[in-house]
Amino acid sequence: MELKKALSRGIVLCDGAMGTQLINTGLPSGIPTACCNVICPDRILSIHKAYISAGSQAILTNTFDANRLKLREHKEYDVKELNRIGVKLARQASAGTDVVVFGDIGPSGSEELFLYSLQEDKIIADKAKQDLYDVYKEQAIALTETGVDAILIETMSYLQEAIIATQAAADNTEVPVICTMVFGAPSDSRSSDFKTFWGDTLPDIVQGLIKAGASGIGANCGDVVEAMPRLAQQMRNMTHLPLVFQVNAGRAVLDVQTNQTVHPLGPAEFGRIISEVAAEGASVVGGCCGTTPDHIEAARRCLNC
Repeated sequence: MELKKALSRGIVLCDGAMGTQLINTGLPSGIPTACCNVICPDRILSIHKAYISAGSQAILTNTFDANRLKLREHKEYDVKELNRIGVKLARQASAGTDVVVFGDIGPSGSEELFLYSLQEDKIIADKAKQDLYDVYKEQAIALTETGVDAILIETMSYLQEAIIATQAAADNTEVPVICTMVFGAPSDSRSSDFKTFWGDTLPDIVQGLIKAGASGIGANCGDVVEAMPRLAQQMRNMTHLPLVFQVNAGRAVLDVQTNQTVHPLGPAEFGRIISEVAAEGASVVGGCCGTTPDHIEAARRCLNC
């Protein structure tokens, strides 16, 4: 279904974490999760279907880390192939439904752009920008050629990279491009001062992404969980574009007994936060790290969708 048509019907409930589910089913160690599109496609298909059964009206392709930089140590996997298979699996899972398919793009994993921006050599900085642009262009084209409804660029913590990714996708595709940023938890003394881990401010983010060609903006992941509704309110006051918010199942903590990272927020509390985020103006809501089909089902009940 076209994203515009889905949004016209009201709040769109997205899916939850893919990585969490893969870990629970025995994710092969030491590889990007996108490689599972080739290694264990049945698992990916099953996870997509579980989220749709839980009430997801939109799902993300398993392509978060399917870019050439994340795959440079895994050259046996082809970037285009992983993205195309990711789209086909999402389409297969959603066949016969009105579920929207987002082509998922995550950060490059490289800090070179930030480091080069600190230098005065403009030639080096411009080359770093062009190289990164080409990375995102390649992935965006592979996703749209296979048939996604929109592109979701997510988990961006550095505004300059987010702008480059958004421009690359918007310049080279015909589908809506949405970009969501990761925010650190604001201090108690400045509870409304939302910034990324690199210090990018909310006004700069909104203005920068809109100028880059974003059809929607928002936030996901990070340390902001309970404060997500307040962040959504501030962002809504700055733009009329659709807002996309994907909330973690609480802040990650270390379970000392198992030495595993866990997310403590249960489905009921997650559903409450999601409903508050929607009430503050978010157009698309869903789960990020630690969330499961149970979390999405709880959100569906809270949203009555």
